Amino acid sequence: MEAGKHIGRSEKDLTVPDLMDRYVADMERRNRVSVSSVRSQIIPIKAAFERVLAAAVKPKRIAEFTDERRAAADADATINRRLEALRAALRWAVRTEALRSAPHITLLTEDNARTGFFERAEFDAVEANLPDPVNDIARLAYIVGWRKGRITPLPWTHVDREAREIRPPGYQSINKKTSIVGYVEGDEIDTLIERRYKTRSFSEFVFCWPAGHRNAGQRVIDIKKAWKVACRAAGVPDRLFHDLRRTAVRDMVRSGVPESVAMKISGHKTRSMFARYDIVDLEDQRAALRQVAQYRSAQTTKKKVVALHSRESF
Repeated sequence: MEAGKHIGRSEKDLTVPDLMDRYVADMERRNRVSVSSVRSQIIPIKAAFERVLAAAVKPKRIAEFTDERRAAADADATINRRLEALRAALRWAVRTEALRSAPHITLLTEDNARTGFFERAEFDAVEANLPDPVNDIARLAYIVGWRKGRITPLPWTHVDREAREIRPPGYQSINKKTSIVGYVEGDEIDTLIERRYKTRSFSEFVFCWPAGHRNAGQRVIDIKKAWKVACRAAGVPDRLFHDLRRTAVRDMVRSGVPESVAMKISGHKTRSMFARYDIVDLEDQRAALRQVAQYRSAQTTKKKVVALHSRESF
């Protein structure tokens, strides 16, 4: 039986909230890495389509939803992530024969790519103000460029301390959709993993709340409040957790790591997405122009250049 056949509802009574819940449940069963992101995106979808049948979702209603979210001050990128979640759920319903067809959903044009990144001193200041284990979640993101949703579900069964390898949640060795990240004894990742290992008796997850916390042993899920407080204390209140991903990519490329290797580490699947995070700022441009000038000044003139006309000739 295909995934999703458990829905047991016909088109005439399958509502959008029902569909979204079942889609998320199926993602959880399949251990999809993106499930935490989708789970957060469906909240406004369920509210907006509370009594709407999935079969009744048409382009006009989707356009209305887009207008409603813009009126609520959502950025176009945020709206797109929610439209993507709705589109994926509808397509999943068609594949699992819960719906006969799904409407075409056109995404908005995004022109709001951020260029935020951390310098070392800034990150250190933020990390110093983060509680345990949020500080280590941020540290791993700063090192390898993983998204928060890829770090927080990491179980100890995906960490081989002897071989010093980490298999991200959702790792599939058959088709190699996600790569293993290797590290060496004594490096930053090794130090972090060994520190987390001391809390292994509390939870199956690498990043769980410590003893004494009201959620001791449970894996960390929501870090928004802790992150905002730490950024304000560090004097960088506008920084996002996702800026750590941009920073990791930029620093890997600047330090000479081949793009193919950097993409394996950060988990980027396409060159275009990776390129968005390879931030080029004014200092990069100045360094590039200095490099060109040095190259040209090192060249020797092979022929003597003779002016054919004087300035007065023109």
